[in-house]
Amino acid sequence: MTAIELLNTLKSYSALKVDPTVDTIKYGNPDREVKNIAFCLTATPEVLKEAKAFGADAIVTHEPTYYDHFDNYVSNTVTELKKAAVEDCGAVIMRYHDHLHRSNPDFVNQAFIDLVGLKGDYDGQKKMTLSSPVSPLELADRIKHAMAAPYVRLIGNTRMFSDKISLLLGACGDWNQDAVLNGDGEIVITGEISEWRTGEYFRDMGQFGVRGCLVILGHAASEKYGMMAVCDRFASEHPEFNCRYIESGDIGLVI
Repeated sequence: MTAIELLNTLKSYSALKVDPTVDTIKYGNPDREVKNIAFCLTATPEVLKEAKAFGADAIVTHEPTYYDHFDNYVSNTVTELKKAAVEDCGAVIMRYHDHLHRSNPDFVNQAFIDLVGLKGDYDGQKKMTLSSPVSPLELADRIKHAMAAPYVRLIGNTRMFSDKISLLLGACGDWNQDAVLNGDGEIVITGEISEWRTGEYFRDMGQFGVRGCLVILGHAASEKYGMMAVCDRFASEHPEFNCRYIESGDIGLVI
């Protein structure tokens, strides 16, 4: 299988063909034969080192390599160092973002639901009605233990009970606010937010006693299980390949 055939195979998991898309080859020869395949959320310098040690022919990353959604390269000290690290690794790097989310159900959300063990009706995209109501505090505690996370942040009405969940994992911007504008008391689970905007909106909701709460997991923690699921699926369907998920870790240190 060539690198471009690998990418097209992964794209075929999607319910929709996304065009235009950021899911393209970012570095290397698309016609290169691949055998050892590394999956990751982000191709950090440490991930690139581990991929090289693994002997990766290809790296499938969810997030950009050069800090821009379209991987537009702007030369500076950090991007030049990153470019050198990419070249030293030598693997073909491809992005798998749009089609991961356009699968049915969404790979990222379904992997999160499975990890936490949420039960109820899920629409395959962003909305879920739980089998029984839960408080944000109880739900956050379940998530924290399932993810072995050092912390989970909550903003808003933390003691209300609701069976309505919005899954806005990763970076969803104003969608976090839009999810509760109809006032139906949703618990919104997200990756990262703009604190001055969305954070203050939900804090005011809580202080006004308005129903609705935001559960913040961090970007990497909220999405990485989707890439793990893709790695597992491809490996199970193609046992002739050597597949490995390489952990990029969360941003920063918790002290």
